[in-house]
Amino acid sequence: MRRFSLSRLRACVLLLGLLAILSALGLILYTTIQERQLAASEAQKNAPRLVRLVSSEHKELIEGTRQLFIALAQLPAVCHYDLAKVKAKRSGIDGAWFFI
Repeated sequence: MRRFSLSRLRACVLLLGLLAILSALGLILYTTIQERQLAASEAQKNAPRLVRLVSSEHKELIEGTRQLFIALAQLPAVCHYDLAKVKAKRSGIDGAWFFI
């Protein structure tokens, strides 16, 4: 009879431990789902702001490029298609803008 109660006690302790582990896993899963939903909601809320920011920077880049082309077009070397003079003047302009 003693052996029966000891094995029953072991089974109860094992079941209690398993229940604690399952509860912890359930809580972890629930928290993960909640955090994912919150992150998705934040991303949707921030998306329009990020689009406006990128659009604004893109417009500024286009405007800067347009102004650079206008300035380059007014150089006499460019107007007269003198590639040697254009390359010589290139040293005064940032090399990132020139691919000649």
